[in-house]
Amino acid sequence: MRTGATSRNGMSGQGGWALWPTAVVAMLALLVVMVASSTANAEEEHRHKNHASAFLGATLQEDGGAAFSVGVEYERRLTDIFGVGGFVEYAAPQTDAFLIGLVGAVHVWRGLKFTGGAGYERRHDSNHALVRVGAMYDFEIGTFTVSPTVDVDAVREERSLVIGLNLGKHF
Repeated sequence: MRTGATSRNGMSGQGGWALWPTAVVAMLALLVVMVASSTANAEEEHRHKNHASAFLGATLQEDGGAAFSVGVEYERRLTDIFGVGGFVEYAAPQTDAFLIGLVGAVHVWRGLKFTGGAGYERRHDSNHALVRVGAMYDFEIGTFTVSPTVDVDAVREERSLVIGLNLGKHF
């Protein structure tokens, strides 16, 4: 969209997308506070190799549009640091997009991990390549997890900010 143009939601310029840096900073600040208050034991050996979770959140688009997002994720820990997995996600109503992809995860400190991967987005009967990078922090409650999540998706020349919460279980 050209600068100064009006988007579908009547906002000028890049609309709500211009606020994404603020949203990222807010989420990162929240993650820092959560990490600082975490009581997880970093020295404890990782007992479970599998993790599955359900995702609830929002997808914020460059043009100012927003969509409710729901999905599932799976990760298999290969080592204490590295894991591989995948995700399936649906964003609606504005985008009406179905996403599927494979990701790698790097567990850097306690429950903090960074992810990156590739996949496809299906929207309006067409498929497009997708690249996703993100971060999350797993708060463990026994074998269950609650994880604030921030991802950035790139499809064609468009970017979307995906923020939300994963509710999961180690097994």
